[in-house]
Amino acid sequence: MKEEYITPRIEVVEFDTEDVITTSNTRSNSSDEPIELPLVPLR
Repeated sequence: MKEEYITPRIEVVEFDTEDVITTSNTRSNSSDEPIELPLVPLR
């Protein structure tokens, strides 16, 4: 059987804003400790 790798496609959307709203969970599932997220520098 021949295996074929298909490159996933992504879409990058850039927009101007000072505020960022995310739906990411800020708490780990295993404890009440906050998840340490990396700092993202603004341009």
